Amino acid sequence: MRQSDCDSFTQSIAEALSPAYKNMLLLHYPQLDSTNNQAKRLLSSIKAEQFLVTARQQSGGRGRKGRSYFSPPGNVYMTLAQRLPAVLGDVVSITTMASVAVVRAVTRLSHLQTQIKWVNDVYYKGKKICGILCELLADPQDAYGYCLLIGIGVNIGHNDFPVELADLATSLPDDQLSAPTLIAEIVNQLLALITQPENKAYLTDYRKHSLVLGKAINYWQNGQPYSGIAIDIDEQAALLVQHADGTIHRLDSGEISIRLENT
Repeated sequence: MRQSDCDSFTQSIAEALSPAYKNMLLLHYPQLDSTNNQAKRLLSSIKAEQFLVTARQQSGGRGRKGRSYFSPPGNVYMTLAQRLPAVLGDVVSITTMASVAVVRAVTRLSHLQTQIKWVNDVYYKGKKICGILCELLADPQDAYGYCLLIGIGVNIGHNDFPVELADLATSLPDDQLSAPTLIAEIVNQLLALITQPENKAYLTDYRKHSLVLGKAINYWQNGQPYSGIAIDIDEQAALLVQHADGTIHRLDSGEISIRLENT
């Protein structure tokens, strides 16, 4: 990718950002190991309260628990770095905000209907199109004290997946969306949420677009399998699961894996 292409990409993002964010520092790269990693490398040299890292391609994209993330050219690869004077809630709540921001952005820009699978994956037509990785870094040397990294990958116009992913992943059609405008709208929606963490109204959208509520699920905790019905999402974005004996279990831990039965 030529420098002029990078400049054009960032210009397209800037033009679609809300007026309040027009001056945000935007950094676009032809290829990175991951946008989260690059944001970490830049923290010591960039002192801005917030900045955005994007890439055309990733060679080492990763998700939760360090899992690799398939990252071919042309999709959305972005990390919003937001410095904070204090911890902004917990990572589950922040990831929930990011999921809602993606769904709202897609809805605003297209007629496509997406759903959220607890807690960091967004689905389209029953397959995954988006993964989210949030990291909260503490730095006592930093004037703000903390930096929140929100990494988001969204598949657009790409369906040449490896065999092991073909039945699990898909892409949003690129005739309705482009990477720069979707990135900008995700940023618009996301900043509106994380700057008002006390406002829990976003959980209404989260429940509305949930892929699992009302369905039988299997989940694992501390290496043990369990099953039940996902009945609600509470005000801290935890998933409430009712077991066969009527007891209700609250899932809010990052080490929990979850999948729909018969998938």
